[in-house]
Amino acid sequence: MNYTARQAFVVSNQVLNNFEAVYTHITFMCMETIKRFAEFHFHQCRFTIPAYVMGFAPHDISKVRKRLKKHLRDLEYKCKTSSTDHAVIRISWKHLGKKIMIQKK
Repeated sequence: MNYTARQAFVVSNQVLNNFEAVYTHITFMCMETIKRFAEFHFHQCRFTIPAYVMGFAPHDISKVRKRLKKHLRDLEYKCKTSSTDHAVIRISWKHLGKKIMIQKK
């Protein structure tokens, strides 16, 4: 398919926006997983980045993982990629409870 410069720009923006949509959806899924585990007084969980999400564009798991880990670290969670499966992230927040207790004193 031959694209004009304008059409190529529009298509590239659609791909970028599709990645943003996929990343936002996966981030929401991850935060919901953390919330569910925290409600039952767990201090860590594992989140598996899905290989595909129905209704969204295909995505590169490594790019999503890298950006998701940066986001989680910005929120002060400890996260580590599993050594056996690179789509699995281990997330811990036990240290956050200790930090809150120290600040209350």
